[in-house]
Amino acid sequence: MLGLPVILWIGAATFVANQIKFPIFLSSPRGDNVVGEHVPQRTGHPYDLARSSIGVMPDEFKAGQVDFGGLPVDVTGLYFHGRSRDTIILVPAAGGGTESLIPYAQFLYGAGYSAVALDSLSNAHLGTDFGWSEAAAVLKAAEELRHGGVKRIAVMGISEGAAAAIFAAAEQPRFSAIIADSSYANLDEALRQNPSIAGLYPAFAMTVMWIAEHRWFPRPFAQIAPADAALKVRVPLLVIQNVVDPLTPVANGQAIEFAARNSGDRAQLWIAPVHGHANALFEIPDQYKEQVLDFLASAMRS
Repeated sequence: MLGLPVILWIGAATFVANQIKFPIFLSSPRGDNVVGEHVPQRTGHPYDLARSSIGVMPDEFKAGQVDFGGLPVDVTGLYFHGRSRDTIILVPAAGGGTESLIPYAQFLYGAGYSAVALDSLSNAHLGTDFGWSEAAAVLKAAEELRHGGVKRIAVMGISEGAAAAIFAAAEQPRFSAIIADSSYANLDEALRQNPSIAGLYPAFAMTVMWIAEHRWFPRPFAQIAPADAALKVRVPLLVIQNVVDPLTPVANGQAIEFAARNSGDRAQLWIAPVHGHANALFEIPDQYKEQVLDFLASAMRS
């Protein structure tokens, strides 16, 4: 008699667990989880968008392959050659293409920096691991840039891309600076606080998390933690967090900044007066650009 209820319980939990690996936003028209009133719609080819908004035609960027969920995935993007060879690697939110990063490349290029806008490894077919594997793409891109003679490289990540930036800097302390916009601090806590999990019966939620962890992810959720990785970051770190964020509340940024300060006191936290997720550039563009560019001007000289 217990067999059928157990089968139904496990089947339902597996269905919900798959939604952790393959969240619905990856199949949405936007393809990412950036949330905000003024987040622009991205239509058109990335080259056309770059030419119309920045006025230049970027080069194609290829840096080889990395492993993502046991499959080889190409590291690709767009390369904007600025007046300076100092280069910012831009890492999008999960599912975001290079077109999502053009607004960031635009103001960085305008300030004289070169920028490499990476495509996300995540998509509706492969799912996401919330920036864990994306860190390898960041390191691969940095390696390609260094082979090309670039000496000063910073990384700026958005949402899951911010987590990837921190993971990469913890693994390889050769970057000049890291900017983490709207990262989670600990994946286990972030998932448990998500309304889709928090609203479940506790025992069922535990089953969902266990199945997702063991079926899809490279390590336990509690060990996928940018706040822990920040303890190993030895370069200047700017953490950006919205004052009201439905996905990564401000406590996430505070935890990351606190950890990084304990590792060397080279971190700073800007709490953007914005509601939404990873959308501060689109709500208060002048303040956002000022914060980022002032930070880079100092960090890239050190």
